[in-house]
Amino acid sequence: MLNRYIQSQDTLAAIDGKSILPEGFNLAAPDKADGLVKMWLTGNRFYADLWSFFGTNKETFTNPKKNIVCLKRGAGAHVTVIGNGSGRKDIHTMRAGSYDKDGVRNDKVMFYEPIPSELSTSADGEDWVFIDDLSDTGNTILAIRERWPKAEILTVYAKPQGKEFPDGFYLEIKDIWLVFPGEKPWTQFVPFQTTS
Repeated sequence: MLNRYIQSQDTLAAIDGKSILPEGFNLAAPDKADGLVKMWLTGNRFYADLWSFFGTNKETFTNPKKNIVCLKRGAGAHVTVIGNGSGRKDIHTMRAGSYDKDGVRNDKVMFYEPIPSELSTSADGEDWVFIDDLSDTGNTILAIRERWPKAEILTVYAKPQGKEFPDGFYLEIKDIWLVFPGEKPWTQFVPFQTTS
């Protein structure tokens, strides 16, 4: 599949233990479970990339004939940026993934309620655009294509093994574990404080 726009982020690496990362990316020690290096994506960097992603796809996002579905978990940020940038109030969200509620990976990608009613009755997904934060294995994208073959699929980030699956993405990253702002590994280190 031809990607209309690709940027490469060759600096997502560490040399002799020193980070040579772009601003907003923080390198952590390799995870002992799977050996992948964790990259801690800051909120500022994520929002900056989302705005660049929006600018790259502005024609699609402002087209009133296109129905937009942002896939959760990062959907809140996507909806905010796309909604503010386009002035649209009709952006949908839904959850799709291969992890269950306990974080256990399944072989099959599941679509969780609520699926937008207009999408659930669409035979082929024509005029629907799916937005996801990352194309990793491509499993989610392949499941979407199987169910809605004419849908357009865009991602903010893509790993080398996942970049062939979306119709377009903003930034190619290395094969790392990208930890998004607000995900559990981030929040487990930030104690919740009250003002009382």
